[in-house]
Order: sequence, then structure tokens, then C-alpha cells
Amino acid sequence: SARGIPAEQANLLAHVCGGRAGLAFRLSHDGAQMEQRAAWLDDLWRLLHANRAERFAYAEHAASARANTREEREKIRENLRQMALTWLSFWRDVLLRSAGAAAPLTNPDQAERVEQAAIAAELPGARKVITALEDSLPRLANANLQLLVESLLLDLPRLR
Repeated sequence: SARGIPAEQANLLAHVCGGRAGLAFRLSHDGAQMEQRAAWLDDLWRLLHANRAERFAYAEHAASARANTREEREKIRENLRQMALTWLSFWRDVLLRSAGAAAPLTNPDQAERVEQAAIAAELPGARKVITALEDSLPRLANANLQLLVESLLLDLPRLR
């Protein structure tokens, strides 16, 4: 273990951080960020199996329409941006597997889910989700957040 980090955790951090050592070091000492990443990926997986009503309820909660101050809204926007980037990393892995690429996954801890999503969504479905997520990022600055998240969630395929 390097720098007191267990090998398995170091490997995960190296993939998640894309080889950015400084970021990996920070994340290794900030368990909250890695826990949040895991929660967002668990949410995504649950949403891939959810019906529309469940997806709309998630969008309402994630966008927290009850934010009253500018600071609260900015915090929500940044949180949604980080969530979208995390989901984007998952869907890029799905795209790689859908295309039959042997490249290493950014999210090796999600390999089983990535494989399942790749089989279900196939290459066109993975591309559609990636495009929706990428298009959402600049819109976070000015969009109605709940509508934006609802739109994103409707673009997700439904896995059985």
C-alpha cells in the first residue's frame, strides 16, 4: 500500500481520478467525496430500474426546488454538476463496453453494472445518455433545475 492507502482503494482512486495524483491523494483523505460518488452511482443504478413517477420524485428531491437563497441554489447547481460528471463517467464506461473496447474502466468498482447496462442500452443508447448528460452541463447555469433533471432522467433507458 502506497502512502498508507490499501492497494484496492489506490487502484480505484487511480481510475476514478484519471491518473491525477493530487486529486487521488485528496480523495483518499476525504471519504465524504468517495461516499458521495458511490451514492450517486447507486442512485443512477436504482433510477435505471425505476418508473417515471420514481424518476420525477428523484428529480424533485435532487433539484431541491425549495432552495431560497442564491447560495443554496448555487450549491445545488454544483452538486448536480458533480452528479452529472459522475454519471457521465459511468456512461462512458458503458459506451466503451458497448463498443467492445478493452480499455480500462474509469469505474472498475462498477464493472458488473457497466456490463449489464452495456448489454441493455447498447451503443446507440449509451451515446444518447452521454449526449444528454454533456448537454446538461452548460444548462445548469440558467435552467430550471428540476426540469433539467427530469429531462435527464427521462433520457435514461429503463433496465429490466
